[in-house]
Parts: sequence; structure tokens; C-alpha cells
Amino acid sequence: MKLWKLTERNKRPEGLNLKDDAGLERDPMSITALRVPTFVPTDSLVEATPRRIYANAHTYHINSVSVNSDEETFLSADDLRINLWHIAVVNQSFSITFSHQVALLVGLGSCGVGPIKLQSSPVIGWDDCF
Repeated sequence: MKLWKLTERNKRPEGLNLKDDAGLERDPMSITALRVPTFVPTDSLVEATPRRIYANAHTYHINSVSVNSDEETFLSADDLRINLWHIAVVNQSFSITFSHQVALLVGLGSCGVGPIKLQSSPVIGWDDCF
């Protein structure tokens, strides 16, 4: 599972010191004066960059991902299990596994998480998990 960063760019730098206008590297010894780069408008370009790659904890296709209200943990669900992840820990998760028959009967399709109060203590609660 990967956490992606999506960015949209509609400007590009022009007038770089170490590259010519075609984007080729210039010889640093041939530079006689420094230029201040400027940004010129261009067509919008969307880039996707993987920020974190989480351990391979799912055997089946992931059906649902839900971020917790603390913005530090999230859930991921496939056909047979639900994993609770921490954003900073990429190599382990807490897993709840269901038997194959239970998952087929229940039809695990989406999962959500939200805070609930139990005896005045905030805990993670399951909202509409099946």
C-alpha cells in the first residue's frame, strides 16, 4: 500500500544558471554572469509521488481506506481483514482477520473509524464497518 502526494503545477522555471533554455546541462566554467530564474505559466500538470510505502499486509485487493480523526492512524480493509496503521510506522500494523465464510456472508465492503467515549476515556471506535 502506498501513500501518494498529488501536486498540480501550472508554472515552470525559466532562465536557470546550470541549464540552457532547451534543458541541457551547461558547462559551469562557461557561466560569466548569474541569472535570476523566473516562473512562466504553462499547462496544468498533475504529478503523483509516493511519500510512504507500507508493508505488504493485504493478500487481496484493498476495498477501503479510512483516516482516523486523530490524523495519525488509518484503517485499510480487504476481503478478509482490517488493518489499523500508524502514519509513521510503515512496517507493521494491527490486523483483524475474518474467516473466509464470514467475510463472504457479511460482504465486507467499506470501513470507517471515529472516536467514541467509553467511560470518559477516548478510544477508537468502529463506525459502519460492515
